[in-house]
Amino acid sequence: MDKVFIRNFLIFVLLLVTGVGLLIYNLLASDRALGKIDTAVTHTHKVITQAEQLSARVKGMLIAQRTFLLTGDPDFLKEYNAKKTEVYERILTLDELTEDNKSQQKRLSELEKDYHAFANKLEARTEQVGPSISISQLGDIAEVD
Repeated sequence: MDKVFIRNFLIFVLLLVTGVGLLIYNLLASDRALGKIDTAVTHTHKVITQAEQLSARVKGMLIAQRTFLLTGDPDFLKEYNAKKTEVYERILTLDELTEDNKSQQKRLSELEKDYHAFANKLEARTEQVGPSISISQLGDIAEVD
């Protein structure tokens, strides 16, 4: 009976060690998979953040241009040009971040073309309309107050 007990005990230990080994392997494989998923999620958040910042820069560019057209203050024209440069930088950053995704690259290319057309129209409007009030007129208003 000792031989049967020892044999059964060895089989049990072998099965236990095999089971623990499989569990450890699965845990390690899952950890690697989670690492890849975490990297993909982080990358996606970077792309989303850059896209949101792009939108904010375009809005800021429009606000600066409109304020320049209303006031004639050259500081707003400088801000407009700075925002325009930032928009181009965001587009380039998005282009780098989406290198691995052809569909995003295609949409980004379309966005870039649309943005160039939009920026050209804004430039034309700035040249055509020009500021409606000069800084000297604003200074006169400030003196009245």
